[in-house]
Amino acid sequence: MINIVLLVIIGVLVFLGGRATLRQLGGESICCGKGGKTIAEDKKLDGEPIASKEVLIGGMKCVNCKNHVQNSLNKISGLAAYVNLKNNTAFIKMTRNVSDEEIKNAVLGAGYNVLSIANM
Repeated sequence: MINIVLLVIIGVLVFLGGRATLRQLGGESICCGKGGKTIAEDKKLDGEPIASKEVLIGGMKCVNCKNHVQNSLNKISGLAAYVNLKNNTAFIKMTRNVSDEEIKNAVLGAGYNVLSIANM
């Protein structure tokens, strides 16, 4: 009797784990594109950069997370960002003075946290 109960419990755990894995691979998890794959868009600045910043970001776990943050930052006028997932850092160049608040709002809007912003 105990063997049957253990087999049922193991079967349920395997089923739930397999279902979660399929959701992750299908892009349905919270961190993986929120339902689809996100492609990073590179942005070129019009003009010479006048300032650079480094932003430490919390909450990124995969390439989709990185791409989502990078695209959100690159929507800001006069700013071009490259996000490094390994270091959880965004490197930003600007052709105009972009406030830290504007940068924070873009990262927060993408669903992630700003841990620090430093001028370079």
